[in-house]
Amino acid sequence: MMLLAIGHSGDVNVVSEPRKMMSLANGLSVAGLPKVIDMLKEGDADPIWNLSDALDEILRKKQAA
Repeated sequence: MMLLAIGHSGDVNVVSEPRKMMSLANGLSVAGLPKVIDMLKEGDADPIWNLSDALDEILRKKQAA
């Protein structure tokens, strides 16, 4: 979380503000939640396997690029 907060804010001093870091982390997780829900639903397997397959596909595409 600290690295995400620093990377997003560009300020290393953000680590001294736990509430600000948590707010940032919560905002990022909420922003990505609809995509995760879609990944859980897409596919013929159990939701956790659908998510695993979707993440595997994303990682393979990034490695190929």
